[in-house]
Amino acid sequence: MFFFWLFVNSWGKKLKWNYGLKESHNINDFDTLFIQTGLDEMLKSDDLSDSTKAIFELCLGYFADLHSAPKYPSYYSGLDSNSNSTNISSSILDSYNNILKYTEARSAYYPDGVPGYEEIGNTAYVTFDSFTHGTTDYYSTPATADATETVGLIIYSHSQIMRENSPIENVVIDLSINGGGAATAAIYTVAWFLGTCTINVNNTLTKQQASTSYKADVNCDRKFDENDTVSSKNLYCLISPNSFSCGNLLPSIFKNAGNVTLIGKPSGGACTVQYITTADGNIFRISSANRLSSLYNGSYYNVDRGVEPDFRLSKIESFYNRESLTDYINNLH
Repeated sequence: MFFFWLFVNSWGKKLKWNYGLKESHNINDFDTLFIQTGLDEMLKSDDLSDSTKAIFELCLGYFADLHSAPKYPSYYSGLDSNSNSTNISSSILDSYNNILKYTEARSAYYPDGVPGYEEIGNTAYVTFDSFTHGTTDYYSTPATADATETVGLIIYSHSQIMRENSPIENVVIDLSINGGGAATAAIYTVAWFLGTCTINVNNTLTKQQASTSYKADVNCDRKFDENDTVSSKNLYCLISPNSFSCGNLLPSIFKNAGNVTLIGKPSGGACTVQYITTADGNIFRISSANRLSSLYNGSYYNVDRGVEPDFRLSKIESFYNRESLTDYINNLH
């Protein structure tokens, strides 16, 4: 038991150093939190299935920030050690149900699946349900309409939007069911939209702050210039509570930039992710100490609570009836 007390004590210190949402969760001391939630004895148990279940409940029942979650249980505790836990926060369940509602509403308009790139009159819609990496070298293999990963879809969309005699005046990024993904792919997307992507990070552990700017060679001419962006168009972004993690990073940057109109409902927020392992090999992730931020007047403000749209859509169906949505957008000019 002494070993497990040391394990829990040191693990609490790791969370104290690395968990980025302590302030918003009113967590002053993790050892106290373990006792108050009734997880202390389970975490100290010499039955590894109990300690694994405790981690599951801590992440999904108490942190409930949608990033913190078990990933791979220890070999010693067994693959089914999480299966009998029912302590899942209502906020997580609400999030799952919300995704289902939006997915069902979109399926009514796109029963065969929404296209990555679509033109409706003078408006182009580019849909990202996540930000993903690919392995294709687009300098040697041109992107096509079949591209599914982020960079390929952007390169193809750019070629269509900026083609000669293009009718496109408005460009809409649809993040209404975007749960996040690869940060580098999200950065590429912002650079395409704005010309430059600046990421602001505030570290709650070290108190250090940093900003880094990126550009993207979208037209694959091996140059970084004005031909790599659609910033000359009218720019819009569809957001919802499902716009989470990197899906929240984009509208946060757009809100700060001021030249992209946000339409929909407030986005979902989120920190960055960090992976942690216990001594027996349980791997789980938490919201890390690196907090994505907006930069105003030299001060860093975290974006964990999401951002408000400039124009709200009251009905979920309005996100996906793109004929009506295009008319709505054109009337905003």
